[in-house]
Amino acid sequence: MTLPTLLDGRARFGRDTVQIYEGGQHFSYPPYSLDARAAFWTAWDRRNLYVALRLEDDQPILSTEAGESVRLVIGEDTRQTSEVQIAPTADAEVKALLTAGDGVRTPLRARAATADTGVDVEVVVPWRALGIRPRSNAMLRFDLFWTDVDREDEELVSGTLRWAGGARGLGHLLLSPE
Repeated sequence: MTLPTLLDGRARFGRDTVQIYEGGQHFSYPPYSLDARAAFWTAWDRRNLYVALRLEDDQPILSTEAGESVRLVIGEDTRQTSEVQIAPTADAEVKALLTAGDGVRTPLRARAATADTGVDVEVVVPWRALGIRPRSNAMLRFDLFWTDVDREDEELVSGTLRWAGGARGLGHLLLSPE
């Protein structure tokens, strides 16, 4: 497999990268009132899982204290999962921290780029830190939660959108072969 050619904070991977999900998964309210929409893409090689996010928001509030955040949940089964906390900021910075199933915390390489309508983020998650040995056609447990923060009547309010929707457990991520 091939490494993404860029880690510049723009949510895209090179054409030669294996795409696990092509086109993204979108969260949004009915089309007449777009509050928030998210898309994500993943790729992998023998060393890392790569996650790219595009968060579009009518009120992007990007601060580590009370702003937009993303939580990824990844595991080979439901008994032990790891979580990645991602917090982009308005100055095009992003903090990404992996908390493995055994409790070990690892800062991750990440980049962000802001736009008028939100932020793009790329994160590199080492398989070793997840305790996962990747292989073609492996099915992982996976979910993505985006907390959208908006200002209403001078107060901050938030809502969380979940990729796996109303599923009782986590969703799935297939590691497709080249």
